[in-house]
Amino acid sequence: MRQLCLLLMVIAAAAAILPAQSHNPILRQPGFEPRFPYSPGVIAGDLVFIAGQGSRDPKTGRHPETFEAQVRQAIENMRTVLQAGNMDLGNLASCHVYLDDLGNYGRMNAVYGEMMKAGSPVRTTIAVPALPDESHVEITCVAARDAGLKKPVYRDNKPPAKPGLFPPGMRVGNWVFTSGAGSRNPATGQHPEGFPAQVKQVMETLGEVLKAAGIGFSDVAWANVYLDDAANIAVADEVYNSYFPGRKPGRTVSIVKTIPGDSHVEITLLAATPAARFRAVPPGAGAMVDNTLFLSAQSAPGGSIEEQVRSTLEKHKAALAALKMDMGDVVKAHVYLKDLADFPRMNAVYRTFFVKDPPARTTVQVKQPGSSLSALVEISLVAFR
Repeated sequence: MRQLCLLLMVIAAAAAILPAQSHNPILRQPGFEPRFPYSPGVIAGDLVFIAGQGSRDPKTGRHPETFEAQVRQAIENMRTVLQAGNMDLGNLASCHVYLDDLGNYGRMNAVYGEMMKAGSPVRTTIAVPALPDESHVEITCVAARDAGLKKPVYRDNKPPAKPGLFPPGMRVGNWVFTSGAGSRNPATGQHPEGFPAQVKQVMETLGEVLKAAGIGFSDVAWANVYLDDAANIAVADEVYNSYFPGRKPGRTVSIVKTIPGDSHVEITLLAATPAARFRAVPPGAGAMVDNTLFLSAQSAPGGSIEEQVRSTLEKHKAALAALKMDMGDVVKAHVYLKDLADFPRMNAVYRTFFVKDPPARTTVQVKQPGSSLSALVEISLVAFR
């Protein structure tokens, strides 16, 4: 009996240190095996989180020759993930498009507009220094499991006479997604003078979208803040925080290469309607709405890339544990690297935290991950219980 008890204790201890296995349904394209530690798609309630899709053709293992064909391939890769769950492009609710050269913005739009005709999702487009796997474009999206839940949101609730490539907002059940807003005033087409006024304009533009959806900044659960100059972090924070005098949403701040429309700041939001309920989380952890947890981006400056990845994920692991969740509840990860040359070494540590069925993931290189000059990596997570 004593030996049996000792054996059970050993098994329990081993289980405690093993990487977590996903608790949520995984979407996989038939015959496709990811080359890196991520799942193509993960279902979380009414939403589906889809990994960043580059332009490599899974059938040939090659990238198409022209940039337009590469964009088309990335979107087709997205489609095959959706089709694994009996969905299609019309289910897409919110997309981020990453380019390594903003000079390709118009060419990307031409293909994107052609392929996203049915219920175009909200969109944020950013140029970054580099993308994994030799891609020049990467697209990551959140989809609605039921396309019937999608309802576009327009400022002043007035649909434009000629719809653009994407609406300002999208409601999916109790969720409201916004497109990325830059600092150009929608009414005048001009940028305000001075960076503080530009950040304020971004927030006012987003506020109009939230108002049209019947909510406000107090309902925001998540924010992506993109800046093209790390020197602007403190000023951006001061203006941004003035819109959240109480509870702060989960957030990532990324220093990127270029922002469309000559903006120096772009912000995109995810909010919840009053029908959803915000739950208490540890200070600074992020935000939890019903069963979905948005963990703010974390870094662990100092040391090697392996040490920083491990310490960063341990921080997230502790935050999850405080809410009686674990790494198996993670459905989406965003990894921001200072140097894409660290991609293999990051993956080696990252995969030790997930024994099987890792979350969907998007990885990009940024000019600076987070606010510390010594940070080599920053990671944000979304979990679902």
